Amino acid sequence: MRRFFARFVAFLKDTRAQASIEYILIAGAVIVAAIIFIPIYRELARETGERANESVVLAGEVTQKGVNREIANL
Repeated sequence: MRRFFARFVAFLKDTRAQASIEYILIAGAVIVAAIIFIPIYRELARETGERANESVVLAGEVTQKGVNREIANL
């Protein structure tokens, strides 16, 4: 039992793999953040695209009305 405890304490004191573990944790956090934020970003992009499309359609209608008015005044 004493040998196991000594090895366990030595394992806890060993810092050689500490940087690797930190990089793995950072990579894991980035992956989790991507899984959370990609669907949110996708929805926002879709809504923005719909609004832009509506604006283009509205601008076309306004322009067409103006052109028709000018033609009628000729």
